[in-house]
Amino acid sequence: MLGVKKGEETSQDKKTTISEKKPAEIIKKAEPKFEDSGTSLKARQIIKDSILRASLAAEKEKTSNISKKRPSETTAEPKKPQKKFRSKTSSYQPANRARRLDRSRHMEYKYEMRRLLVEIGVSEEFRSNLLATIWARGERQTTKEAKDFLQEKLDEGIINDDQMNSLESVVDGYTIRR
Repeated sequence: MLGVKKGEETSQDKKTTISEKKPAEIIKKAEPKFEDSGTSLKARQIIKDSILRASLAAEKEKTSNISKKRPSETTAEPKKPQKKFRSKTSSYQPANRARRLDRSRHMEYKYEMRRLLVEIGVSEEFRSNLLATIWARGERQTTKEAKDFLQEKLDEGIINDDQMNSLESVVDGYTIRR
C-alpha cells in the first residue's frame, strides 16, 4: 500500500482493498504530518537541531575570544588608524622683499637680451651663459647679484665696459621690488 511500510499493516488493512478505503484516508497516509505553519514535523526537527548546533558554536567562539583578549580590549572599541601628524605652523617662509627681475617678463627678457648680445658684439661662446646666469641670479637672488656677475665677467675680460653698461641697463629695466 502507498505510504505504509510492510511491517505496519494491520489485519484490517489486509482485508480492505484500496478501492474500499475512503480517499481521505489514503491521502493522510501518503502525506507527512504538517502543523499549522505548513512545515512537516521532520523538517521542523531538522531546523531546530541546526539552530541549536549554531548557537552552541557561536557561544563556544565567544568564550574562546573573551579568554584570549586582555580585559582592556573587551571594553574598548577598536582604535581607528590615526592621520599622520602635520605641524600646525607652516614651514613656508616667503623670501624677503628685494629688487629682483620680473618673472612675468621672462620671455621678453630673453629676446631682448639675445638681440643686445649680438649687437654689442659679445662672443658667441659666452652669450648663452650670460643670458641664463644674469636671469637666474637676478630672478632668484637679487639684481645686485646679477650685476656682481657682470662685474666678474668684466674682470675676466669676457665683456668690456660699454657692453657691461648696456647689459646693466637691461637688468635695471626688468627689475621690480618683490
